This record gives sequence, structure tokens and C-alpha cells, in this order.
Amino acid sequence: MKRLSFFFLMILVPAGFLPGQSLDDVLANHAKASGYDQLSSVKTTRMEGVTKRGAREVSFTILTQGDKIRYEGDMQGRKMIQIFNGTQGWFISPRTGEVQEMPARLVQMIKERAQLAGSLAAWKDIRDNLSLEGKEEMDGKPVYKISYTHAGGGVTHFFIDANDYLLLKSSTHLSYNGNDLNRLVTYEEYKNVEGVMIPFVRKIRTESGSGTARRSARTGRGGNRQTARGAGRGPDGGQQVIRFTGVEFNTPVDDSLFTKNSLTR
Repeated sequence: MKRLSFFFLMILVPAGFLPGQSLDDVLANHAKASGYDQLSSVKTTRMEGVTKRGAREVSFTILTQGDKIRYEGDMQGRKMIQIFNGTQGWFISPRTGEVQEMPARLVQMIKERAQLAGSLAAWKDIRDNLSLEGKEEMDGKPVYKISYTHAGGGVTHFFIDANDYLLLKSSTHLSYNGNDLNRLVTYEEYKNVEGVMIPFVRKIRTESGSGTARRSARTGRGGNRQTARGAGRGPDGGQQVIRFTGVEFNTPVDDSLFTKNSLTR
């Protein structure tokens, strides 16, 4: 009778709530569900989509070849091109039209844009900096919460669906210019692309340490503070939505597209 009761209990309990789920178990299941093993065969990628923030939309194409990245954006006919050759980056200044070296902040941004998989894709390399915080509810779904302590400071929390083991959300706490910020990213509309599960929609939002949306401000005449961007947008004024319309692997890419000279052609 005890064996029979245990059998029915195992049927009723969702897979995500099976006892004995360790950090390694959750990460291994996440890697398998996400198809991270397939990424080793990806040599080049071509991604197309639209980035939207408020009323502003930018269509884009991203090409990658190993660590090399080329980003081309178009906002109402205005071209934006950024290149990273694996070591250095350059972009065309929208103000002067001149080619300039990309600062570290822009290099980080272009890397994030081109990223198909997050830090957990190489979880074995950062295993000592990861910890399983337990399970909790998020938007009505059971999730595993994993913390990642960055070597350079800051902490990222990953929220993994306890049923299908796909990443639903990440929350990164960091300090910028003396301000405590929280960068929230949600991952939606997963699609299978040659065995790799890719979220075709990413919603990015930066909040202050108090939980309010971060907005740009400037000082107007007479010392009055005026909102520069985000005014009148409501609670989602600081949200950026990245929607992919197509992702292709291993399409031919010309090496010269990742060189500084390609910006002046």
C-alpha cells in the first residue's frame, strides 16, 4: 500500500517539484531544455528585428562571427552602424558622421544585443559563483531562483521555470555613478531554431534601488528639473522591447564586414 501511495504521489507532483533538485540538477536541466549544446556548432548568426522604446522604433540587423559583431540599425531612414572585431569596436557618430572608437559602455551594449544565450550557457565555468536560492512563485508560475555573484561586483538573479526549465527573467543589481540600479529582463515567446530555444521577445527595464523607473533629467533655466526622456509615458516609460523577426545560423558572412574600413565604404 505504501508503494502504491508513493506511485500516485509522484504522478501528481510536477517534475519541477521533485525532491532532491540541487543547483547542478536545475542548471543541467536548464541547459538541456535551452539546447545550449547546439551552440557549439554555430559559427555565424544573422538576427533581424525591431527595438521599441516608447514611440521610437529601430529596425536592426545583427551579424556575428565568433566574437565579432556587426550591428546595423535604421530609425526612419537614419542609419546606425556599430562594429566589434573581437578586440576593438567602432561606430559612426550620428552627430559628426565620423568613425569613432567605441567606448567600453557601447562595447558591452553591442555584446548584449548579439547575445543568444546568457551567462548560464557557460554555467560550469562560473559554478563557484552560483547558488540556488530555492523555489518561489512568479506571475503564477513556480520558478527556481539562482543567484550569480559577478567577479567584478554586482549580483544577478535568474528565474527559471520549474516545469520546462527555460529562463523567464533576470534581475541584475549594480551601481552606476554612485546610484543603485536594478536591471530587469524578461524573456518571452520562445522558438526552436535548429535545436536552440531562443526568446524572440526581450523586455528590458532599469529601475532605481527604490524600485522606480529610471528616467533621464536635465536642469532647465532657473534651476528647475525637467524630464528629458520618459515624460508622459506612464509606468513603462523606461521599458525597451526587443523583438526578433528572424534568426538564422551558419549563413555565409563576409569577414570584411567586421573591419573599421567597412564603415567608410
